[in-house]
Amino acid sequence: MTKKYFSFVVLKNREQANGPRSIHNVYIAFEMDYIEGEPKPDGVEVDQAGFFSLEEIQDMEVASFTHWLLDVALHVKKEGLTIDQKATSQGNGDVYFRM
Repeated sequence: MTKKYFSFVVLKNREQANGPRSIHNVYIAFEMDYIEGEPKPDGVEVDQAGFFSLEEIQDMEVASFTHWLLDVALHVKKEGLTIDQKATSQGNGDVYFRM
């Protein structure tokens, strides 16, 4: 699939203990313009890829993080990176940032 990266829209920080060591994950999402082609899953982290309407996604079994990403994409304020207090306060230790 051909795409053009447009802007950075979200950052999620997750740190969790895993036995004797700590795991630290950072998720970064970008807004991009679609140019051509079809999305293809990598077969490792993603088993299906495609273009879907918001209505179709509501009927799919997708992660709550994916729903949050959609909310960020649809409500970008371009005011700089800020902590999303509502998402962060869910108590699981994750810290969510949005534009």
